[in-house]
Amino acid sequence: MKLIGPLLWLCGLATVIALVAHQGFAAVAAAVAVAGWGIVWLGLIQIAPMTADTLAWRALLRAHASASFAGLFWARWIGQSVNNLLPAARVGGDFLRAWLACRKTAIPGAIAGASVIVDLTATIAAQVVFTLLGVVLLVERGADHDSIEATTIGAGILLAMLASFLVAQRLGVFVLFEKLTNAFLLRFGWSAAFSGSDSLQARIEEIYRRRGSLLACALWHGTAWIVGTLEVWAALWLLDNPVTFGDALIIESLMQAVRSAAFLMPGALGAQEGALILLGGLIGLGPEVALALSLLLRIRELLVGLPGLLAWHMDALYGRLLPATGSTGR
Repeated sequence: MKLIGPLLWLCGLATVIALVAHQGFAAVAAAVAVAGWGIVWLGLIQIAPMTADTLAWRALLRAHASASFAGLFWARWIGQSVNNLLPAARVGGDFLRAWLACRKTAIPGAIAGASVIVDLTATIAAQVVFTLLGVVLLVERGADHDSIEATTIGAGILLAMLASFLVAQRLGVFVLFEKLTNAFLLRFGWSAAFSGSDSLQARIEEIYRRRGSLLACALWHGTAWIVGTLEVWAALWLLDNPVTFGDALIIESLMQAVRSAAFLMPGALGAQEGALILLGGLIGLGPEVALALSLLLRIRELLVGLPGLLAWHMDALYGRLLPATGSTGR
């Protein structure tokens, strides 16, 4: 079972290489080279949606004064780095950020875990709306029937994921979250995040009763999705293929839907590239430009994610980058 993640990662990498080779390494490299040092700006732009996502998570924890923005941003940054760069099926980082939240702040473990589960639900809900917005813009652009049908199916998959996630929470299935989080952390030689008899399910239901916090969380996540569109818009501008913000939103919303559907594939390797070739064609971008765009977004993930992984590693060794003010239990 431990080999599944690395094998999927290798398969995705092979797909990316094959797609680039099919279009021509020289053509894709030339397209990427146009961006130059402007690539660094993409990493800086990423701070904006990360900030909005952190504020969304913090909205669920406003009853806990110890839930500092700095501590939560730290946890989200490292969790996002793990999801993007390690074979963790895009969920391992969320297990980790629940543990980091209770380690870097005074938030009890069960509350941290419950907040992450509800935060993920709000993220998916906001993404469903974001994806549907992309579909509407695609229809207005006059895309062909097959393309609209394919993207609508993608939105339907996201909606099904949201419904399944909500049903699972109602049935109490996410008690398993405690075991998965503990197993993930113990694998890296860290202590368990949850212990004792505090009910994770009760904490989830408690958060759902705070309607105002839920609404604020969803609105911040919606803001993060919209702001994330700036990355695609800026990347295409750097590639000397400027598009309107609406076209950038079509690409971002539907590409992220594909990434979510391909959550088992580490970093959505291969899936993102294929989606961008298809979506780029719908708005008049050549396949070599679409692949160059994907590579720029991958480089941006490295610019943001590698320092995150390094910070996690250094903190694990020395525990000095942010002092732990909480505990790993209750």
